Amino acid sequence: MLKASHLFKVDFFISTVLALLFIGWFINSRSDSNIGKVDLAGSVLTCKKDEKWSNYQGYFRLDNEQYYTLKKYNSCDDFIAEMAGKPLIARYLKSNGLIIELKENDKVLHDSGFYAAGLGLVLIWFLTFALVRVPVRWLLKKTCIKTP
Repeated sequence: MLKASHLFKVDFFISTVLALLFIGWFINSRSDSNIGKVDLAGSVLTCKKDEKWSNYQGYFRLDNEQYYTLKKYNSCDDFIAEMAGKPLIARYLKSNGLIIELKENDKVLHDSGFYAAGLGLVLIWFLTFALVRVPVRWLLKKTCIKTP
């Protein structure tokens, strides 16, 4: 039978490895090499309706690229009214076009929230830890050499 201290060491190891992986991914995804800057002043504004929640996601199309924010709108007209005709500058993730900061001149219109993303990362880390921990502990208990 495994001692509680051994199980604690295994839990600590799993949580440390997962934390290092998630923090490394988060830092890499938000590094300057993965963030681009674009002037959206001449972009074409389009929308897509979310069937499940009946709200709209706004998209900026410019030079065969598509950019978007996580903000949802009640109608496509609301998105177009808010964004049309403004000198917009965006910082976005190059991997998927997610706008992490949208500015009109020096006024921030949208910020994806570094802290909210960090909090989401902690939540995902905790759920992953919980899911990985169960089978690892089960394997340890099954393969443990029994001592008197």
